Amino acid sequence: MKKEVCPICEEGLLKSCTSFEEVQYKGQLGQVPLLYSECDTCGCEQGSPQQTLANRRAMISYRASLNKKASI
Repeated sequence: MKKEVCPICEEGLLKSCTSFEEVQYKGQLGQVPLLYSECDTCGCEQGSPQQTLANRRAMISYRASLNKKASI
């Protein structure tokens, strides 16, 4: 896998990371995994277009799962 150079400092390499964000929807708390990249030199955190799309899909999936439970 090819490492990407940080576009901020242009020195470090980006490492893919995952964090779990606590979100609330319709009064329910849940944990949603969110993807991002972190520079090993400057520590800058950023999201690629692919990570942003995956994060959007994770949030939609979380909301859909709660909507499905509510309709049962």
